[in-house]
Amino acid sequence: MIDTIINSYISTENTATHAIEQHLPPINIKCEPKLNDQKHATTLIKEFFSRIEKEFRKLNTKYAKPLGFYYWFIDRDGNLQCFTHEIELFVFLCGSQNYPDKILDTKITANTPKRLPPQCSIILKYIPKDISVEDIKNEISIKYQTTFNIEEMRGSIGRTSRHVRIDLTSQCEYTKMMNSGVIAIGGQLIEAVEFLAPLRILICSRCNAPGHIKKDCKGEHDVCRRCGGNKIQGEHRECTIKCHHCNGNHESTSFECPLITEFRKELINKLKSKAHTLPLKVQLFIPTEFRTQGDKNNRILINNTKNACLQRQSQTTLLNGNLNLHEWPCLPRNANSQTHTTANSSSLNGNNIWNEMIKTQNEFNILKAKFDEQEINMMKRYNEQKIKLGSILSLMS
Repeated sequence: MIDTIINSYISTENTATHAIEQHLPPINIKCEPKLNDQKHATTLIKEFFSRIEKEFRKLNTKYAKPLGFYYWFIDRDGNLQCFTHEIELFVFLCGSQNYPDKILDTKITANTPKRLPPQCSIILKYIPKDISVEDIKNEISIKYQTTFNIEEMRGSIGRTSRHVRIDLTSQCEYTKMMNSGVIAIGGQLIEAVEFLAPLRILICSRCNAPGHIKKDCKGEHDVCRRCGGNKIQGEHRECTIKCHHCNGNHESTSFECPLITEFRKELINKLKSKAHTLPLKVQLFIPTEFRTQGDKNNRILINNTKNACLQRQSQTTLLNGNLNLHEWPCLPRNANSQTHTTANSSSLNGNNIWNEMIKTQNEFNILKAKFDEQEINMMKRYNEQKIKLGSILSLMS
C-alpha cells in the first residue's frame, strides 16, 4: 500500500514540487473594520506600499523591483491574505514595527510568523544544556542586533547538549555569522552552520494519510487526527489521543507514527534516486536516521550533475547562437563553376573550423566544471580547518 502511495506522490508534478520547494507562507494582515469590498482593499494595499516603501528601500538598498504582492485576497473573516516570492519583502513584513497603525480609516495589525524562512536561519550545534536559552539570547544580542527568534530544536535534545535555531532579519549579520563559522557563548566556541530545510510531506486534511490532499481523497468524512473519529460527531478538542494508523499514543500526523516515518524514508530514497531532476538551487536536509552510511555528503540532498548541465547549456548556446552557417548569403547564379567550387571548399573549411570550435568549447566546459567541484571541496576543507583553528586559539587565549 505504501509503495503505491509513494509512487503516485513522486509521479505527480504538484506533490513532488511540494516536497522539494520551500514556499513562503502567506502574510496575514488583520483589518478593523473588516473588509468586504475588493476596490477598497486594492486602494488600501496601494496606500500600504506607499507608506512602507521609504523604510523598505532604506533597509534593502539593492532591491530594484517595484513593491507589491504576487497575489492577495480577502478571507472569510474580512482580513487580507497576501503572498510574495521575495524574501526581502517577506522578512520586512515579519516585523510588526514596519506596519502603519491605520490606513484609510482602517486599523491594520500584523499577524507575524514565529519563525523566518530557512534562508534566514542558522543552527548552533551541540550547546551544553547548562547554558539556558536566555543566556544564549543575552550573548547573541551583544553582537547581533537583528535576532528575530531563538529556540531549541526539539529533535536534537540529548542528555548533555542540543541544537538551537537562530533567525536573523539582516542578511549582513547572517553572512557575518556564517563566515565566522563559530560563536562564543559562555566562553565556549559553538559551531554555527546553515539551516537546511527538511523534506515537506503532503498530508491529507481529511483522512490524515500521506501522499495526497483533501480534494483527491476518497474518504467519506473528515477524520480527527487525535482520536480517529468523525469530526462532525462530537467535540474533538480534548478527545483521547490515539493514532488511527497504528493505534499508538500520538496524533496520526506525527512523525512518531510508523506509517509517516516509513513514507518519509521511502520518499527520501525515491528523491535520492531522482536527484538529477532536482532544481539546481534546492538543498534538502536529510535526517540522521535516513542517511547513507559512508557517504561524506550524506546530510544534504542536492543535484550534483553540474557537468551535464554546463555541457547542455554550452551546446544550446552554440547551436542557437547568432553565428549560423546556413545564414550566409548565396552566390549569384551567373557565377562560373570555378567560383562555385571555391565557395564550396570555403564552406567545407568553415564547417570543419566551426565543429572544432564546438569540440574545444565542450572540453573547456568540462574542465571548468571539474575546477568548480574542486573549488567547492577546498572551501569545505578550509571552513573545517578554520573552525578547528578558532577552537585552538580560544584555548590558548
